[in-house]
Amino acid sequence: MGLLEPEYNILSIAGSNLGFKHSEETRARFFLRKHSEETRRKMSLAKKGNNNPMKAQSEETRNKISVSRKANPSGSSQPTSQKI
Repeated sequence: MGLLEPEYNILSIAGSNLGFKHSEETRARFFLRKHSEETRRKMSLAKKGNNNPMKAQSEETRNKISVSRKANPSGSSQPTSQKI
């Protein structure tokens, strides 16, 4: 692949960004990007209430998780095999 010096499909694994490096110009644009007040307000509203990923689960959800873990303490989602 090094001999051909392709412009496209330069990554060794299809669909992966493994090994890809952004140019200095692109990296500079990442740091210069600023969100508008309207965008910041929308992002804030999207994370409030039940949409907040850090919000604790309800009591019902915690009980379901507890029952599930007690039924299978090994943590595996697969049933344990037993010798006959």
